[in-house]
This record gives sequence, C-alpha cells and structure tokens, in this order.
Amino acid sequence: MFLLFILALFFDAAATSVFMIQHGSEYELHPLFRVSSAIFGPVYGPLLGAICKVLFGMALVLMHRPLSFIVLPLAALCSLCAGAYNLLAWPLYQMGCLRSLPF
Repeated sequence: MFLLFILALFFDAAATSVFMIQHGSEYELHPLFRVSSAIFGPVYGPLLGAICKVLFGMALVLMHRPLSFIVLPLAALCSLCAGAYNLLAWPLYQMGCLRSLPF
C-alpha cells in the first residue's frame, strides 16, 4: 500500500511539473508548492513537495500504523485526483467549461 502511495505522489508531482512548465507556477493552488516552485523551479519544487509527503507518510506509518491504513489510501486518492486535474482542467478552462479561479 505504501508503494501505491508513493507512486500517486510522484504522479501528482510529475503532472504538476508538466502543468507548471506549460503555464507557469502562478496558477498553482497550494501556496507552499507555489512558493517552492518559485524558489526551486517547476521541476524541483513539486519533486521536493512529493519527497516531503513521502517522509510524512513514513512518519505516520512508524508512529501510528492503524491510522496510516486510513490516511495513506485517502492521500493517494487525493494525489491521483490532483494529478488528473493538473493534466485535464486547463483545457476545460480554455474552452470555457470551468469558471476561472478568483485569483
């Protein structure tokens, strides 16, 4: 299960990197990833974020294993959805199917 969590995180990081390379880091919703991408670039910023999430997941497994069986699959699902959103949502904004964000 932890391997699926790691794969989902790095899928999200790769999709975020592709999105940021194409459109810039100013459209990133998460403020920490926006700042880390502004500092480290569109590739290393999301990669650093994924590595930090893996470390927090490992700490959760070590500190509270029963809770990790609930949190890690949910976090993996959120990362898969975020990666798909990064790859698919921008064309929907361009076609006018989604409203523009207020910032």
